[in-house]
Amino acid sequence: MPLVKICPRCSKIIDRELNYCKECTSRINKDYNRYERDMETQKIYNSKEWEIAKSKAENRDMGLCISCYHNKTIKYSQLVHHIIELKDDLSKAFDLNNLICLCESCHQKIHKVYKTKNKVKMQNLLRSLIKHTRGGY
Repeated sequence: MPLVKICPRCSKIIDRELNYCKECTSRINKDYNRYERDMETQKIYNSKEWEIAKSKAENRDMGLCISCYHNKTIKYSQLVHHIIELKDDLSKAFDLNNLICLCESCHQKIHKVYKTKNKVKMQNLLRSLIKHTRGGY
């Protein structure tokens, strides 16, 4: 039996690696998009170009979390992450070299590092994971 915990918002039992259940995550994301996300950023995520870039990244990374893959774990990705964040450089929004597939757990860990002085080091590591993966499948 997998390790579980309780969703802090609704008390449903969820996988230990998740922060919230699917319904609460959806509600949180909806609220975030509505009240906090930059409109320019939102336009990017709603665009056809984003869907194409996202699909290319998912195909390149074979739908796997690249961080987990390099740690010898096979886990499906749940999202495509911008290595250089959109708030730092909108011109890299659709750049395949700036996109990496991650699971939610790795994504959260990466954003925790982004809030420290090690952000650039983490970005360089993510770029190297992409380069290493291209030759490694």
